[in-house]
Amino acid sequence: MSEVERQAQQWIDESPYLKMKDLGLRLGVTSHTVGRFLTEAGLRFDQKPTARAYSEGYAKIEMCGEWPQYKWNERRIVSWMRDKLQKQVHNQE
Repeated sequence: MSEVERQAQQWIDESPYLKMKDLGLRLGVTSHTVGRFLTEAGLRFDQKPTARAYSEGYAKIEMCGEWPQYKWNERRIVSWMRDKLQKQVHNQE
């Protein structure tokens, strides 16, 4: 396990809410791919979580100094995104 994967696993163990980068590590895709899927699902707009994402427990804001950090619920998103990625692969074959 690489250092980045080890850190991602540590964060997962601590909280179900992760940055898009860390969600991407779990899925083997980039944060850009994660963002595209969240946008297509109506959970993200203009690079921020939508009201629906907050109200349904998909996202939350944590402050990092003066800046908001948008985090996503790994337990709600990873299995859904794995299904979407598998369907995408099957459609390409």
